[in-house]
Amino acid sequence: MSDDTAPNLSLNVEAELGALRLRVALQAGERPVAIVGPNGSGKSTLLRLLAGAPIAATGSITLDGRALLDSERGINLPPEARNVGYVPQSHGLFPHLSALDNVAFGLFDLAPKRRRARALAALTELGVAHVAARMPAALSGGERQRVALARALVLQPALLLLDEPLAAVDVAARRALRVLLAQRLRALGRPALLVTHELRDLRAIDPEIVVLQDGRVVQRGDLDALRAAPANAFVAELVDAEDDDRREEPR
Repeated sequence: MSDDTAPNLSLNVEAELGALRLRVALQAGERPVAIVGPNGSGKSTLLRLLAGAPIAATGSITLDGRALLDSERGINLPPEARNVGYVPQSHGLFPHLSALDNVAFGLFDLAPKRRRARALAALTELGVAHVAARMPAALSGGERQRVALARALVLQPALLLLDEPLAAVDVAARRALRVLLAQRLRALGRPALLVTHELRDLRAIDPEIVVLQDGRVVQRGDLDALRAAPANAFVAELVDAEDDDRREEPR
């Protein structure tokens, strides 16, 4: 993270989940943070822990000066008290609710008419107002992803968590969604963590990259820093693939 970016999110946590022992310390400000690493390294577990999933953990998580987790003081806020927007790999949409009602679901403090108006505005901003009345099963992968992102953003979260945000989107829709996601993250003005393996995502979003292996941070920096001194075989393969990907792009 650059020195001129305030660390709105600070965490130093340990957790055990099966064979995985997670030990992660990091900070994040306005620049997005991409979490990368081999399968089983703890990427999704870290996001779920930040979102408030029931994972036994010790240490601390502070967001905008407020403790979400402080094991020494017995603080572990539930998901609804964290002001965190979380989009899991499966999108997490309620199958029995329309797209509009999915987005409006978390706006408990508003009157029904205002909830629906805010939800429709969020869908409109993401270009999917036309699916407002449809059920999730009737949506394409790209539409589901936009609805899930609208549901997270409509709450104006203090922290946004995205787990493989474009993995379920077809290739034709991925480029436009990647541009949209990069724009939204730049405009967010607050911490955002995303898990991705897609090199084009990393280039478009230009995040700080945090590499996890076996539950620990083994390297961090941008793509140039990782290319200059890869910490392990995974990082070396990642940057080699990035170079190949650049060569294959149409001129």
